[in-house]
Amino acid sequence: MICIKCNSNLPKHSNFCPNCGAAVSINSDSSDNIRKSATNINPFLIIIISGIVAILGIVLILDSNVSEKKISNSISNKPNQETTEIFSKIESINSDLQNDPNNIRLNIEMGNNLFDVKQYRKAIPHYKIALESNPENVEVRIDLAVSYYNLQVNDSAFVEIEKALRLSPNHQQGLYNLGVMHYNSGNKEKAKDSWTKLIELHNGSQAAETAKQLLKNI
Repeated sequence: MICIKCNSNLPKHSNFCPNCGAAVSINSDSSDNIRKSATNINPFLIIIISGIVAILGIVLILDSNVSEKKISNSISNKPNQETTEIFSKIESINSDLQNDPNNIRLNIEMGNNLFDVKQYRKAIPHYKIALESNPENVEVRIDLAVSYYNLQVNDSAFVEIEKALRLSPNHQQGLYNLGVMHYNSGNKEKAKDSWTKLIELHNGSQAAETAKQLLKNI
């Protein structure tokens, strides 16, 4: 993670830059808001929401299941080592996909790595290929929803995350993300419903604790 004020490398999970003291936030553009999933459940995806001042003014949008390194970071103009490694993986996976274009595992990996470098539009076709073979893969469907949301294709984002929650109504990250999406769309009552259900089902999780703080602002 890079400090957007002084460009210093930041320790993981830091709230303030140890070099300049600036608060850590995400420098968001129209396609830099949400995140996807992978294999182990963990909070992820960060999106700035106007009007929210709790939790350093940031709302975390959670991935359906991500490793620690998949926490959404601000990528500087100069690629860091992790970004360089991701591009190397993309090149390698792309080579493998030439020989096996419908391979589910490879398409999910490609989608995930493209997401990590914010190439959401390119990630979407790979998630779709994976879902054609296994339409009940909740994790990938949430990834697809998050990719659409980062591109501000909100209608498709809602369709996909609602499909995911029909398959898994109690999905922790799905409920959290749906709440954030509703909140950002101005529907605070539906956001409240999603976050309240999340807290009831997953009380004690980081997602639930964040939701509790956000509900104080509704």
